[in-house]
Amino acid sequence: DRDQPSKPVDPISRTAHRRMSAAIDPPAKESPTSDTKELPRKAIVIDVTDGNAIQLEDGELVRLIGVVIADTSDITNAKERRQRLATAFLSGMLNGQQVRLVYDTVNAAKEHRDEAGMLLAYVYRSDGLDCNSEVIRMGYATAEKAQPYSRRNEFLQLERRAKSD
Repeated sequence: DRDQPSKPVDPISRTAHRRMSAAIDPPAKESPTSDTKELPRKAIVIDVTDGNAIQLEDGELVRLIGVVIADTSDITNAKERRQRLATAFLSGMLNGQQVRLVYDTVNAAKEHRDEAGMLLAYVYRSDGLDCNSEVIRMGYATAEKAQPYSRRNEFLQLERRAKSD
């Protein structure tokens, strides 16, 4: 057996495989806590209810962590337009799509819910697109500044770049 040549290892194939795996199922930036086992991890989006909120096929409402759009209680024409654009953008990205939800350990004490009872999550499309950061990166939303979350600095940097472009 020692005389038989070993199979050559193709490092390009390994690299391509790693890239493909990362694109399909990118590593979570936050470690989900053990109490997330009962929470949905993958689901189909049936509606975008707002520029930072979606409804899943089981009826669960999910708010995108770290994403803020115009407050409807303080609407001006510019804010209303931005809210509509954010909703349309998110609808185009997510309606009918399978998504993967990642929970932030910062919200574990609140059972990953906001004050209205909506589930708080980072939302990834099945192709790996990080929807939370994408809506900020494209300038349709701003980074949350009032609530804690692990990716705050990243989202603030995306917002600054979007405003400078």
